[in-house]
Amino acid sequence: MAGTNNPYSIDAGEYRAVIDAAVEGIIKINAIGNIEIFNNAAQKLFGYSEKEICGKNIGMLMQDASAGIFNEYFNIQALGNPLTIGRDTEILAKHQNGQIFPVEMRISYIEYNGMHFFTASIWDITELKKSEERINQYADRMEWAYFEMQSARSEATRANQAKTLFLANIGHEIRTPLNGILGMAELLYNTELTEKQEKFTNNIYNSGEMLLELINNILDFSKIEANGMRLELLPTNLHKIIEDVVGIFIHEIQAKGIKIRINIEENIPQQISIDPVRLKQILINLIGNAVKFTKKGHINISVAKTRILKDKIRLRFEIKDTGIGIPRDKQNNIFEKFEQADFSTTRKYGGTGLGLTICKQLVEDLMKGHIGVESEINQGSLFWFEITCQ
Repeated sequence: MAGTNNPYSIDAGEYRAVIDAAVEGIIKINAIGNIEIFNNAAQKLFGYSEKEICGKNIGMLMQDASAGIFNEYFNIQALGNPLTIGRDTEILAKHQNGQIFPVEMRISYIEYNGMHFFTASIWDITELKKSEERINQYADRMEWAYFEMQSARSEATRANQAKTLFLANIGHEIRTPLNGILGMAELLYNTELTEKQEKFTNNIYNSGEMLLELINNILDFSKIEANGMRLELLPTNLHKIIEDVVGIFIHEIQAKGIKIRINIEENIPQQISIDPVRLKQILINLIGNAVKFTKKGHINISVAKTRILKDKIRLRFEIKDTGIGIPRDKQNNIFEKFEQADFSTTRKYGGTGLGLTICKQLVEDLMKGHIGVESEINQGSLFWFEITCQ
């Protein structure tokens, strides 16, 4: 008591002050479940004054179902059950106005001077439950969004496969008559024609070649996008591949007076194991661009060995020209789909903007190599790529 020498003892008034200062509702309940103390926080929580509630059974503060269950907590015979004492339990409480709200309750058992009673500490968890509900709703939405994403991905895969099949079929159907048109235009060009007729025939042939290039690029691009392209490694003569590609553009090279220099390091084997079709496709695009964008000067084509990896070698191909060059702010975009340095380039020189994209996909996605460009306006361009060969 306050008058004793025990510095830790408190009188009833001090004890009550401590109880009323607590932020949680604290209720003292006797052995039969009747309320004896109802602190300030409990009064705010339930809407009853202490005078109104004292002597009433604790069950009146709970929803009917919870009240029946909790009567067991106040049975002395239940004290041996660890589930009933000292555990936080979630129940539905009932306010004086009849409103039902969730609370968390912890029951403690006290024995003092032969008296048995309980204390209940109670917290309103309405906001917590709302937060949990929001989290659960968000989780449900995320789960549904993931399901929709997976469904959309599957649908996109099916659509992509259908697109690839369609393009492969339609590409064959288009190229067959187009090759016939090109063949007939070439035969017609070699007959006796007036100057005007020769011009028309030449335009037909050039337009047909551009259309065939466009179709081939779109089909290759579609096949790579659908992961439908595979490498076929074959013994390949590197010198012959490069000479064949240069031969494709020899008439344009001679007409412009461009000098071609080919330098393949002597320590590179004459036969390497690589996919000759795909290598030739890359070189056609890069050398073709060099020829297209170079009015005068020279084009250097070089191949060097950069590394030896067990039974494989790393080769670096470089195509350097003295052409129009590429602005620095455009160099990161030219490997993107349908991109060229600017629209005037497309109008003046033609092209689909797919050639470099296909090169990048062939080199990096299919051959696991690297490709890049270095260029200055009016100083020419250097396109390079590195691939591993056997």
